[in-house]
Amino acid sequence: MNNLFDSGLDYQPLIKIGLTREQAQKMVAVVMPLVQLKLQAKVEAVLGSEKMIALKAEADKQKLDFVASLDLIDGAYRGKTGEYLMEQMRLLINEHLKLMVKVITQAKTDEAKFTQSGLVGQFEKLLDEGKADEAAKILEKGLKDA
Repeated sequence: MNNLFDSGLDYQPLIKIGLTREQAQKMVAVVMPLVQLKLQAKVEAVLGSEKMIALKAEADKQKLDFVASLDLIDGAYRGKTGEYLMEQMRLLINEHLKLMVKVITQAKTDEAKFTQSGLVGQFEKLLDEGKADEAAKILEKGLKDA
């Protein structure tokens, strides 16, 4: 996955918890929708909705492709902040990759606790019977008691 962002991304936190570099790179796809929303909100906060609409209209008028449209937005954003848009995206991606480490680490901890609780068989039986609410209570008990 060598792309525009790859060189600035920090995969080490994910690799340290046992993911391969390839798996860590795939996590970028997992966090991208949220990163894009946050970046869009950040850009709109700086430029304003009217400027964003004007930039979109300009891109449409010039029949710019996605990358050229990004360059147009980047120029306006950099003009106001002095910051590069792609650098802001890299920072957001790295921030979210670190959050993924926390989520994965907590999930591994919870799995170990639940396994040690001895309630896995009961939990799976309830799930097989379609009793999700009861299974959720067992899961909660197993995590709390362990």
